[in-house]
Amino acid sequence: MCLAYSFEEIMAYHPDNKYVYREIKENLPNLVPFVGAGLTQFAYPSWKQALIELAGKITNRNYFRQVENLIKNGYYMGAAQRLEDLRTPSNLARDIANLFSSDHLTDKMSIISKQAVYMLPWLFHGLVLTTNFDETLETVYGECDCLFETVSHLNITACLRCMEPLSEI
Repeated sequence: MCLAYSFEEIMAYHPDNKYVYREIKENLPNLVPFVGAGLTQFAYPSWKQALIELAGKITNRNYFRQVENLIKNGYYMGAAQRLEDLRTPSNLARDIANLFSSDHLTDKMSIISKQAVYMLPWLFHGLVLTTNFDETLETVYGECDCLFETVSHLNITACLRCMEPLSEI
């Protein structure tokens, strides 16, 4: 992977970058990463890609086009709602679970150490927040012998063994 900009170019881009960088370095132990889906796209689809794949389960061409148009126009929540209406909540839930199953991550284990997400346990030893529901973070932290003490879902935070359980956020 080749970066588009060098570290020096990034630092020179804006006069405040060197101050922000220094502040991040000084406060790294106190920072809590919020991990988005971009860090797991080596194994899992983006939400747009997922919606397109899930739309492929719609056999009625008119309904398929409705969902496809919502996706094309950036109405992802509307597309997801329409998929749920057409597939039923339980079928869509099963479809999503299959799409984001741990099997996809297992297939990518040979390249996981070359992914940006693999650096997280080396940088952050405390709380990690995410809206992702795949098992990438648990796997990466486990690979580095830093297992999560608690993994919570539905807007409840997860914490590592060194931290107290946290309440809902």
